[in-house]
Amino acid sequence: MPSYRELERNLAAAQDEISALRERLDHANRQRFLEQNDEIALLKEQVEALQDKLDKILAWAEAYPLAVFPEPDWKRVVEVMKAAGLSLDAVSASNMRHVITKVAEIARAGDSK
Repeated sequence: MPSYRELERNLAAAQDEISALRERLDHANRQRFLEQNDEIALLKEQVEALQDKLDKILAWAEAYPLAVFPEPDWKRVVEVMKAAGLSLDAVSASNMRHVITKVAEIARAGDSK
């Protein structure tokens, strides 16, 4: 059976080991906390950038209100365009390409791709 002094030494050694483990754990937790904060900051920046892009797209979508630019008489438009040798389908496709190209430029802005 160990003596009282040996038990005290073993207890002190165990307490020292526990303290060292706690310090290592505290350091690891602090490091993990800092890494998580960095990751959160990066994610916040990304969300803000995406929100800015979405705001630009929404502003563009609201730039042509019906109160200012009412829908045309499409039958009349087709007649006038046909008379001029133009196709409503071609003009519509061109307009859509322009719109979606600009939306894509907004979406890609700042990307490294």
